[in-house]
Amino acid sequence: MARSELTGKCPKCSRPKGTDYEYCAECHDKQKREAAVKTFETKTARLTDANLKGRLAEALVEEIFKACDYEVHRIGAEHIAESILSRKNPRLGEAALLLRRLPDFFVIKDDETRLIEVKYRSSGKYPDCEEDKQDIEKHPYDEAFIVLVSPGRIDSNQIKALKKGLHFRTLYHSGDFPGLDQKIVLKYLSIAQSFINKKNR
Repeated sequence: MARSELTGKCPKCSRPKGTDYEYCAECHDKQKREAAVKTFETKTARLTDANLKGRLAEALVEEIFKACDYEVHRIGAEHIAESILSRKNPRLGEAALLLRRLPDFFVIKDDETRLIEVKYRSSGKYPDCEEDKQDIEKHPYDEAFIVLVSPGRIDSNQIKALKKGLHFRTLYHSGDFPGLDQKIVLKYLSIAQSFINKKNR
């Protein structure tokens, strides 16, 4: 294509382009800004959706255990040490790492205490990516349980078992949490279905 064709009129505003770009400099910059905003909005929507489902999953698990007569106490870093999570002012050291990786709850029944970390995955699989695998391998709380919420089911297993490659088991059949009532679990899961779908992680 001849340079005269490349540097003719801008197809958006009909002004002389004066450039080899498809549009004049002003329209080109505007298009870049609009594309950047659209990309940001898409990423934000996905992040917001994932965060919302993660919080819903936490609330769901909390209410299930309460309904089955467990004491439930939130202990995640976002609840007791939010400043530890700051990216602007990160805290270093082993103690800070342990605080950042605190599970979401501890639950108590019949004098037995268990740590619980809740995960939501639309795929029903955890780990389902390399980041998840590293998350398990480096997790400092081997005795904690991952409770995996996904559309239509809730599963669990201990982190030390997951590190060995063992699979998740249905929450109310796992034997990890005595006294969990299958009917209660399924009732709460059914209530949550209108908010949980398979579109996003």
